Amino acid sequence: MIGPSLIRGYHGDQTVMRHLSIRELPAARDYTLMRELRIRDLPAAADKLGTSFIFAVIVVALFWSYHLHQIANERDYLIRTIAFEASGETEIGKAAVAYVVVNRKKRGRWGDTIKSVVTSPGQFEPWMTQRKAIERLSPHDPRYQSAAIVADAVLSGQLPDPTTGATHFLNPVIVRARRGGSLPSWASGEGQPIGRHVFYSPDEGNRSPQQATLSLSAMIAPHFLLTPVKDR
Repeated sequence: MIGPSLIRGYHGDQTVMRHLSIRELPAARDYTLMRELRIRDLPAAADKLGTSFIFAVIVVALFWSYHLHQIANERDYLIRTIAFEASGETEIGKAAVAYVVVNRKKRGRWGDTIKSVVTSPGQFEPWMTQRKAIERLSPHDPRYQSAAIVADAVLSGQLPDPTTGATHFLNPVIVRARRGGSLPSWASGEGQPIGRHVFYSPDEGNRSPQQATLSLSAMIAPHFLLTPVKDR
């Protein structure tokens, strides 16, 4: 037989447990509610993450597309300049003209892109006098293809600079005929004869013909890896 004290203790434990359960109910309800809210929020959060990721991918893709377009555009302007400025020149002569453009771009004085350099007013004559013909030149034209081989070798660094940094060049025969026998002030030194052109570095002083010969010797095989292509 159970005594009264044990009964009171038993009831007391039940009362305590009941009070504890009642006090814990709000917390349990809050936990359940929060869990349900989180579950409902998951799809929205996932959608938000997915949208952000897709947006980032699109931005990166657009950036690289623009970057690749700029590279192709720069290459095209260099090729067209070589085709008209160095028509009939050997590959070394074409490379020398290409490097004048590249060296000018590095200096930044004539522009920070190949396009801005070659179209700078009063600099590259074909772009002033034959621009429509230059822009109409087809990539399938042998002149374009010949110039493209040289341009790619120059832009990739496969071909060393035969001018060792020149930023100016001219055809002395043509220029003297136009100027009554004189040359521009920046062509007062000996310069570096390469083909029908002479190359100058007015800002750094012109190199001697002996140095130019050594430079050209370094260009000829094995470093010169281009396949000769004749202009038509």
